[in-house]
Amino acid sequence: MSIETLQVGFVGGGSGAFFGGVHRKTTYLNREQGILPHCGVFDVDPDKSMEDAKTIGLIGYRTVEEMIAAEKNNLGFVMVATPDGTHLPIVQALLEADIPVVCEKPPEEDLPKTLAMAKVAKAMGVPLTFNWSYTGYPNMRLMAAICSAGLLGTIRRIQGTYVQDWLQLPLEKNPVGSPGQQQAVGRTDFGVSCDAADIGIIHPSSVISLCLPHVSAKRVWGRLSTMVSGRKLDDNMIVVVEIDGPGVAPGADIAFYSSQTMIGKGNHHFLSIAGEQGTVYADIENPEIVKLSLANQPDRVFQCGRGFGDDPVMRNVTDPCGDIMMSPPGHIGTFWDALTYLQRLFAKDVRDWRECGKRRIASQRSLGIREGVFGMQLLQAAVDSTQRGNVWVNCKSVDELLP
Repeated sequence: MSIETLQVGFVGGGSGAFFGGVHRKTTYLNREQGILPHCGVFDVDPDKSMEDAKTIGLIGYRTVEEMIAAEKNNLGFVMVATPDGTHLPIVQALLEADIPVVCEKPPEEDLPKTLAMAKVAKAMGVPLTFNWSYTGYPNMRLMAAICSAGLLGTIRRIQGTYVQDWLQLPLEKNPVGSPGQQQAVGRTDFGVSCDAADIGIIHPSSVISLCLPHVSAKRVWGRLSTMVSGRKLDDNMIVVVEIDGPGVAPGADIAFYSSQTMIGKGNHHFLSIAGEQGTVYADIENPEIVKLSLANQPDRVFQCGRGFGDDPVMRNVTDPCGDIMMSPPGHIGTFWDALTYLQRLFAKDVRDWRECGKRRIASQRSLGIREGVFGMQLLQAAVDSTQRGNVWVNCKSVDELLP
């Protein structure tokens, strides 16, 4: 049975961009799955967009409106990789044209704009997801499967740590065009947060949503700080979230710690989820490894792709790793494995949507706007807490916030 071809458009990702280019390369890895790069608006400067398209070898357009008019009936979905604060009008225009969207995280620069996007998504019923890359890592998916199987019992504490050193110097003040300068300006001088919005809250909260789909925040305490003199937005943070939801113990919380100025840390993201019966651990620097500690038992360490043997504890755990990993265990290509896997998941959502006559699908495989609102709610509350002198900020449940 042949796979329906989905031609992919791009907004952003021209010369000098980081993740937009990554998304484009990912589509080439998924060509056998019927996902084909097709066209794009590669820069906000129309002339530069056309120049980049020629260099890349895809059809170029000067504006999003021009691309929609010409390609509306040809595109399977569009990947949006523009700066925070620009997503809403682009995503809205695409969804209103019946074009599914993969949007770069975070959904928007603040919670009100994210809720406006949620309103559009609900009204249109067109598939929408966000590029939370670590939700595609095999160890994070195995962590979620362990949580789903109930091995941890009632959840008591979640710890999320994410540290880097790429902003330990004021790259944003370097000459235009120097390495990292464009990305640093986009992160440190735009929106309501740098560190928390880029990595500290947005990434771990997406994995938490994957592991505990119905968790909500009751209140948030935050301390967002800036270590590099003269920098506008935070590059360090500590945030505590009191949580609620099915299978969550009274008083349970999330402790987030993050820094983008910790010298010696290239890209370290660690997550642990602890319950009354056990704790599961995973980090992206060891993307094939999951550690499971159960009460009064020796620790278990699983390597993704090798199964669980005859371990009776794991008999109800569905192993997700085979669907993700493109090479055998030990041949690590996890960053690309994760992104291609998430792209394939969304392609299945798009094909389901098309098969049912472009009506809203009952259950989307990809994480969507609910998870986006959850992360942005935590971010907004952490910013508010900091601005109000590090006080606790009460939160509504995500379902109360959604339109």
